[in-house]
Amino acid sequence: MADVNFSIFVSALSLLLVISSKMVCGVEQRGDELLFTLEHCFTEADAAFQPRGSIFVKNLKSLSGTFSQREPLSLHDIDSLRGLASRNGYYRIRLQAKSMQESGSGRDNSVTTVVKACALFTSQLTETITLSLDNAGHLYGVGLIVPDKGCHLKTLNWESATLPPYFNTSVSVVLQATGQLPDTQTYIQKLERERRDKATGKTQDNRSFLAKYWMYIVPVVIVMMLSSQQPEQQGEGSSQ
Repeated sequence: MADVNFSIFVSALSLLLVISSKMVCGVEQRGDELLFTLEHCFTEADAAFQPRGSIFVKNLKSLSGTFSQREPLSLHDIDSLRGLASRNGYYRIRLQAKSMQESGSGRDNSVTTVVKACALFTSQLTETITLSLDNAGHLYGVGLIVPDKGCHLKTLNWESATLPPYFNTSVSVVLQATGQLPDTQTYIQKLERERRDKATGKTQDNRSFLAKYWMYIVPVVIVMMLSSQQPEQQGEGSSQ
């Protein structure tokens, strides 16, 4: 039974080590360069994303990246964004790894964020995309910031408002500190070594003589103390 419990304990620790080492991935790495695929959405109901371009991070030390737009916005895209802005809706972007899209594994490792469509419209597509990465290049989150020029929905003439066909995008990188993983492998090896030593009788008992044999010494001391006491004298009987 002890061997079974020990095996279960070791298996649980091993599983903890595997789980702790896994993180959310959203990046395809090419040497020191990180490549992310960027998508966007002009609808709210079905959130139909379509390709927008790619983000390249040359290395993590630069704390910045570059955005490459796939193609200029079509008139249909501009009209869709105009309609979304006039309804006070939200423009969405999604970031994920190109390798995840091609694998067809079905796993969703993407990160998504939103911004007011009217704010993006009034900024003339000027924006800053912030990537939150760890030291290994794993993606934790994405942020989208546009200049605060206000959303004047009632005063702005949306029908005559125009947009450039290209985004004016800046990319920044924020590194997230990660805690050190517990050294469970070393602890498991220590437990297994102690278990083997105990099974073969190699475990040394470094306790003192009194600590090991007190349960035998105490009764002997008590008996000796009782035997050393003088018996009480009996009272003398009365003479006749």
